Amino acid sequence: MDDDASGFAEALIEQEAEIHTKLKRVFAHKIESDKIRIHGDFTLEQVAMSDDKFIIQSFDGDPDRTFSQRTLRRSPAKDLANLMRSVSYASGLIFEDLSSGVREETADHLEDWLRTASRYLSAEFLTAYRKATSGTRLLPEDDADLEVLLDTFRIEKALQELRYDLNYRTAQVKIPLRGLLELLED
Repeated sequence: MDDDASGFAEALIEQEAEIHTKLKRVFAHKIESDKIRIHGDFTLEQVAMSDDKFIIQSFDGDPDRTFSQRTLRRSPAKDLANLMRSVSYASGLIFEDLSSGVREETADHLEDWLRTASRYLSAEFLTAYRKATSGTRLLPEDDADLEVLLDTFRIEKALQELRYDLNYRTAQVKIPLRGLLELLED
């Protein structure tokens, strides 16, 4: 890893207790919502646009899980969190591509803008999903419970991204590291 990635990794290791604290919140009490068969690997790569419609494709599920694990019912918040992380990861790729060779001040502005855009897109998607599923129990009614689920699943997805990038794309390892640090800021 380069110096930036090593610095992010050290900062993340220092916050290991915070990660555990955030993840343990999901066990604090029973979160009321239904579980269904979900996509399981819902990222921007699985969404295509045709005419004026979005098409969700490739329902094979998470390739890291066995077939029997992929057929288990889970919270739809997992798919929401995966898409949110995918938007964040895409923003990270854009930042890495555009920030090299520019002034530090320009890179800082770009990073802030991409972070804001990523959060806005995620919030808009969540708002649309909640509107479309209004009157169902697919997501918890309590906003705090929904936040706990989304935080848990986004951390889980970012850790999965980190594991994958460490094994196969070390040049991109900064993206999930930075993403995990951002999730701990919220």
